[in-house]
Amino acid sequence: MTMNVGMSVIAGALLTLCSDCDPRGLSGEGNQGDKDHDRRAKLVEALADLPLSGMNVGPVRAIGANRVTDAVVCEGAAIVPMLASALDRSSYGQTVWIVFCLTELRATPAKARVIKLKHEEEHGRFAAELHDFTLEFEIKNYLRVVAEAEKERKK
Repeated sequence: MTMNVGMSVIAGALLTLCSDCDPRGLSGEGNQGDKDHDRRAKLVEALADLPLSGMNVGPVRAIGANRVTDAVVCEGAAIVPMLASALDRSSYGQTVWIVFCLTELRATPAKARVIKLKHEEEHGRFAAELHDFTLEFEIKNYLRVVAEAEKERKK
């Protein structure tokens, strides 16, 4: 319970950082560029501290949006490269949340990196960490959502 209260405080602070953002994403241009970059980096780091809590649905944990993921998604397309890059070094839990956010963003530019992640996961990248099939589910969901987004763009 204490951890959830602590996470709420952190999430609230992060949401405040993003409270005035445009849902289409911040450009990161002008004098705000460094501040925007630092805020996005903190948001990506905050995903590492989010517990994978939620109802178990078979071998998968049903996760959903929360204050931190909402703040990440609020950044729009501008945060996608940072999320994709973080997949190179992320823990299992952070990886699940990153893929969740990429899905919410319908981030087609990250597709190649998520496909690479799928291959890494299948070949034991997270073998040393306790995990279930949540990441596999999130990757499949991301690929489905991105395929739909790509189809819509071609229309």
